[in-house]
Order: sequence, then C-alpha cells, then structure tokens
Amino acid sequence: MQNLLTPESLLALLTAPAGLVLGLIVLLVARLVLLERAHRQQEWILRAREAAQGVAGYGVVVVGDNGRVLDANGTARKLLWRDEPRAKSLTLPEPIRLLLSDGGEQRHILRIGLGQLLDLLISARVKEDGARGIVIRDVTEDRRSHDRLLQLAHYDSLTGLGNRRLFIDRLKLATQKAREVEGTIALLYIDVDRFKEVNDSLGHGAGDELLKTMANRFQSEAEAWSARSGHGESFVARLSGDEFAIVVMRFTDLAEIRRLAQTILASMAQPIPFEGRTISCSGSMGVAILPDHGLDVEDLVKAADAALYVAKQNGRGRFVVYEQAFTAQADYSRKLEKGLRLAIANDELRLYYQPKVEVASNTVAGFEALLRWYNDELGFVSPKDFIPVAEERGLICEIGAWCIDEACRQIRVWREAGFETVPVSVNVSSVQFAESDLQRVITSALVRHAVEPGSFEIELTESLILADNETTALTLRDLRAIGVRVALDDFGTGYSALTYLNRFPLDIVKMDRGFLRGIENDTAAAGIASAVIAMSHSLGFEVVAEGVDCERQSQLLRSMACDQIQGFLYSPALPAIEATRFLAPQGGNRPPVRSNGDSSTVDLILAAGEAVEASRPKAVSQVEVRARADSARKRSLETRTLVIDDERGSFGQIALRMMRLGADVHLVQGIDEASVFIEQDEPVLDLVVIPSSIDLRRFAVLREQLLKKSAAKGLRSLVIGSPVDAALRQGLRQARVDWLLTEQVEDVDLRFFIGAARSQADHSHDQRAVRVPVETTVWIRANGERRIGTLTSLSRRGAFVETADSYEIGQSIRLEFKLSTTHVRAFGNVSYRQDAGQESSPYRPSGIGVAFYESDGGVTDEIDGIIEQIWARHRP
Repeated sequence: MQNLLTPESLLALLTAPAGLVLGLIVLLVARLVLLERAHRQQEWILRAREAAQGVAGYGVVVVGDNGRVLDANGTARKLLWRDEPRAKSLTLPEPIRLLLSDGGEQRHILRIGLGQLLDLLISARVKEDGARGIVIRDVTEDRRSHDRLLQLAHYDSLTGLGNRRLFIDRLKLATQKAREVEGTIALLYIDVDRFKEVNDSLGHGAGDELLKTMANRFQSEAEAWSARSGHGESFVARLSGDEFAIVVMRFTDLAEIRRLAQTILASMAQPIPFEGRTISCSGSMGVAILPDHGLDVEDLVKAADAALYVAKQNGRGRFVVYEQAFTAQADYSRKLEKGLRLAIANDELRLYYQPKVEVASNTVAGFEALLRWYNDELGFVSPKDFIPVAEERGLICEIGAWCIDEACRQIRVWREAGFETVPVSVNVSSVQFAESDLQRVITSALVRHAVEPGSFEIELTESLILADNETTALTLRDLRAIGVRVALDDFGTGYSALTYLNRFPLDIVKMDRGFLRGIENDTAAAGIASAVIAMSHSLGFEVVAEGVDCERQSQLLRSMACDQIQGFLYSPALPAIEATRFLAPQGGNRPPVRSNGDSSTVDLILAAGEAVEASRPKAVSQVEVRARADSARKRSLETRTLVIDDERGSFGQIALRMMRLGADVHLVQGIDEASVFIEQDEPVLDLVVIPSSIDLRRFAVLREQLLKKSAAKGLRSLVIGSPVDAALRQGLRQARVDWLLTEQVEDVDLRFFIGAARSQADHSHDQRAVRVPVETTVWIRANGERRIGTLTSLSRRGAFVETADSYEIGQSIRLEFKLSTTHVRAFGNVSYRQDAGQESSPYRPSGIGVAFYESDGGVTDEIDGIIEQIWARHRP
C-alpha cells in the first residue's frame, strides 16, 4: 500500500486527465482487494496448520541462534510452558537448551518435569540467520502403554515375576556370557507339591495366595544369596502354574548351591496363613549346572526338568542334582504320558484277574482286577511305572473309571456265560477318590452292565483312610449302603492302628505281604500276623493275606483262621479268558484250588467248567480255555530265556524285543518271583538276563538254584545296565556273570546273546569258539563274483553273514570287512545255511556260516585282536 501511495504517484494523479484518473483508481482498488484476500488466505492456512499440529499432538518452536524463542504454537506452549502459555517472552527448558550446542539434526526422548516424556526433533542450524525448528510430541502415554504391554508380555500378572518368555531370554544371555568368561550358572527348577489339592480343597483364592507367597519367598532368598555372595547374581521366574525357576550366576561351588536349595525348600515348608486357616506346603526341586550338565539353554532346562521329575518321584519335599541317567528316565516318563493319553482310545489297556482263595473251603472267593498296559512302542509297561505318571498328569481318573467299567463288564460276561458270580475288586487311587465323583462312576457302571453291587469291591490305600476326610467317610457309607464292599489294601505299610480303622465303614483288611515274611521260620513274625488277624476279626473285618508264595505259609494262615489268601502259590494275575478256568458253572460246586504248578488242579477246574451248556449265549468256550491253559503249561516247560526285572519294571521292553527276535522269554519281577518260577515250573533255561542294579549276592544263590536243575548245565547270564565301576565288576565276576552289556541296547546285541547262549549251552566254554556281536558290511567273493552282506557275529573259527544270496555248503568263500581301523581279508568255506524263519533258529534271519581256514595265522591274529577289543566291553 505504501508503494502505491508514494508522493510521486499522488502528484501524477492530480495532473492526469479525468478518464485516466478514474482508470487508475479502479486498478488501485482491485489491487487492494487482491492483497487483502491473499493476506486472509495466508492466515487461514497458518491457523489450519497449527490446528492440525495441535490435533496430532505436535508442538512447533522456532528458536534463534542464541536459543531465544522466536515463535511457538499453542501445543508447544502447553507442553513446555503450561504455567504461562500466553507469555510473550519464553525461555527454553534447560535440558532442551543444552541440546542446541550441537548444530546438527537431533532426535531425543527427554523427561521434563514430573514424569512427562517428550519426543524432540531438532532441525539442523540454518547458516544465514541461525534459526532452528523444534518439533515436540508428548509420548508419556505411549510409553506407559508400551511398558504395560512389555509387562504383560514378559511378567506374570499374579506374582510380578518374569514369565517363561523373559526367563528364556535372560537365561540365553546369561549362558552366552558364562561361556565367554568360563563362568558358572545354576538352574533351580521348583515345583509346589500338591498345589492342585490346595486349589480343590480351599479354593482358587488360597491357591493364588500360596503362589504369591512362594514368589515373594523365592525372590527374598535369591536376593539374600546375592547379597551374601558379594559377586553373584540371580533372577526368579514363574514358568507356569506352580512351576518356578531360579537362575544363580557366578557361584563358588556346588556346595553353595546345595545350601541355597536347602534354604529355599525350608522356606517353602513354612505354613501360610489364609483367612483364619493354615496352608501346609512343600516343594520339590531339580538342579542343573552349567557347564557340567549343559552348555546352552535347551540342555540346561532339560537337565533341570529331569532332576525335578526324579525329586518328585523320590517322595517330594527334596532337591536332586542332575545325573546323566535322569535324562533317559525323564524321556521315558514323557513317552509314558504321551502313550497313556491315547491308551484307552487305542484299546491298549487290559484287566488281569488274580484269584483270592477261601482258606476254609480252598475254593476261589473272588478276583482282584489288576491293570496291565501294552504299547507298541514301549512294550509291556509295569504299573509301578505308569500309575504314578497317570496320577501326576491328571490321567488317573479316566483310567480308573475305565477299570471300574471293564470289571463290571467282565462280571456280566461271566454271568451270562453261566458261571457262578464271584466278587471282583478294583483298586481306587487316592487321587481318583479325591478328584472324581466316585459314587456316580461306580453306580453308573453297575447300572450299565446290570451287575449286582454285592459282586463289586473297591480297594483303598491306607493313606486315603488315614486322611480322616469327612467326604471320604460319607462316600464309603453311601457305597456300602447300596451293597458295594470296601477293602483296605496293603494294611501295615503305613502307621495306622486297627482301633482307628473302626471309625470307617470297611468290610475287608488285606494284610501286606510284609506281615508274612518269615512266618514259617520266625515265631515272632507268626505271632504278629496271628494278632493282626484276631484283632481284625474282633472289629468285624474279613482278612485277606496277600503275597502267599509257599504251602507252609498257607497252612499257618489256615491255623490262624485267616479268611482268604492271595498269591503265586495259587496263581498270578491272568487274562480274563485264563481266569475263567477258576470259575464254577452256575449252581455247581466250585472246584477246590491247589497250588500253582499242579497239573491236576487245572484239569479239575476245567473239567468242572465242561458242564456249561453249549447253547448259552456268549458262553466262554471251555475247549479254548483248556487249549490256552495247556499252551501256557507247555510254554513254561519250553522257556529258554528268563528275564528278571527290577523294581522299576524297566525290562519290559527288553523282554518284548527279545520275544520279537524269536526268543522264548519268561519275564518275572525280582529275585523272589524268579525263585518261585524256577522251583514250581522247573524251566529249561539257557540264558538269564538281569539288570545291573540287582542284588548280586542273591543272584548268585539263584544261579546255584538253577544249576541244580539238570536242564540248566549250560546256563549263561547277561547283565544289562548303565556303565559299571570296578567294585560292581568284581561283584559280577564273583556271581559268575558271563556277559555284560552297558551301551545302548540294539537288536543285533540281543540277537547275538540269544544265539550265543543257545549254541554254547550244551558244551564247555571253548575260547576258540567265543563269538562277539558285530554289525558291519562285508564283501563276499565266491566263484568270481562279488556280493555284499552284513557280518553279525565273529569268532576265531568263523563268522555268520546275513545275506539273501544262495551259497552251497562247502563252497570256498572270501570275506572282506573293516572293524574299527582293522581291515580283514579272511578265507573259508560255507559251513551251513540259515533260512529266514527256520524253526530251529527263529531269532536269526537268512544267512550263511563261514568256517575260516585254520592255517591262516595272520588272519587269526587280526581277528583275535578284534575279538579281544569287542569282548572287553562285554566281559565283567
């Protein structure tokens, strides 16, 4: 405007013609209008831009070269000068002003005032006038949201401890640092014992309080240890449910970790007050050490988990430091759990029935149903192995319900087949009793199969009775009210008194076999057993003696007025079809039972069963029963391999594999059962397989018992187990054990020892004929042709080669093979052929035996070296 209305322009207007003046005025007005419109438009743009910045949360500040504020929008004023947002003179906060000393572009997160976080973007310094722009955004809430997400992602909401994800991340970092400086790490895996019982009995509120208290105790103990050590570090995490982990870094020695573990367990055992009550608790712990038990997270966690499993199996309330053998045990447990989850669906479970004999009449008074499990991968699995796993993993209720239903179904089958109904008892786990509606499960099965309640019994453990739970007593009274009988199993293994048991609705007391140990020779033991029977009768209980193995025990129990006896003297547990032979037809007299091994007993029982009418629906074929019984007797007489299992039942799979390889195997549980089997069945044996954990002194006695049998002159023994020390090797030699297998058990090894025992059973030990198990590729040269086979056994005299090719007996042959670093080229003749499936040797596939030339001394020396090297691994 000033440029248009200069003095010179006004003078020109005054001297100009009128028309020209009018035109100039019009142009001047138009220009003024356009300028005003442009100015307003610029203001609108600036206001819109500032409004957009405000909505987006951005503040804009323009500062001069000296840091003086030249301009600031409303959002910036609210963020930086909230106390005086309209002040004309503004000063930058000190933290921001200090950043301006760097002339380049910058990006920072600054905390201004009380907890306010600002995201700053500072532009580079402009060279002309030094002005700089600062863009500001309040990120306080964003950071809080981010922190909340991190908290949810990495921390447990109940206890505030790190979760599994954070635990793995921090353990990875710790192991990396430890490997770099050759440091140490201890991983403590902790499980709260019986946490589920607290939840079920006191509610989830009590369970939450228990977990929070434990978390605080773990954190306190870990921090106290770090403070005491002065150089160590630790952190605590809750992995899942009732599982916790403590990682300890830079400790001095294992003794220090043992003391810490003991302190933590003692802390866990302290009672927890809750709503006027007290929660009793304890814990189990597995300990793994880096580098001794693993160098990375996966190995360390696996080792600690395996040690924790052993701690829980050994009675809880303790800690266990990892050992190499634990991994196999934990892997086996996981396989058991996986198999058990599918066992019912895959029809792998079976009930076996052991007869209970009435002492007065010597007749069968009932059966105890015992669970058996066969899995294609695991073989026959001992109940001692899978029942604890089923209880621990929450599978026992489903399995227990199946047992009850199956027992009722079998009672119905026997009744419809025309046999006199006898009671069948089923063991009920304490876990099943506590966690399932047992009364509903039993009554449903009775109704479903139309079974009289009086023909069904349940057997309870002593610990369940001693719990003195009101619910337990009410459930037992309700079951007895409908006619179900209740037995107390394994009486004498706990601490109960007979007078205490009178408070519970019981019908039967089953004396544990411990009461019978030595009663035939020890008058004091016999007196105790007699007193228990008399007191039980005075309280109105029937008495069943378990584990009766000899006739003398049976006679003594009869003189003591024991009601029933059960044990191998009469029969082990049998499949239903074989247990049928102990039943009498409906309305008939049940035949007397005689001791196991008396062939006339079986004939009498089966003869009584012949009276069943053939026209009865679903009748059990007595011809089939007789055939099975005869087959079983014949099998016991032809048994060539005895496998003695240990208490853990770990040899079931070994026995099954040997059966698959063609061996005729009889599996027993322990030395006692083996001794009974030998005395009663007098088997033909050429090989005894035992675990390295067996009592070698008792095995030596058993071996002498075997050698008294005329058919056992060439008996060989094989020990299978973990690597043994010098002391155990000395014990094996004293027990005259022939072979030792301590490495991974392969089929080729089992097949070799079966065959070696069979071939050496009829002659004295000839050093030249000693064979060793091998498995290596061999080139066969005969008649100018070169073929390939597998060398599976080797001796100084010859070898056996698996091959499908045909060779003539007596044919000259050359074998070329390599064992370890030794190359062997041996010449010989084909001495025999072995066809696949040949009846005399079902445990070996098709192949040929090769007899080496005796004159080839060089080859003999090479083979001697190989045999000595291999045999050293199998010689006690």
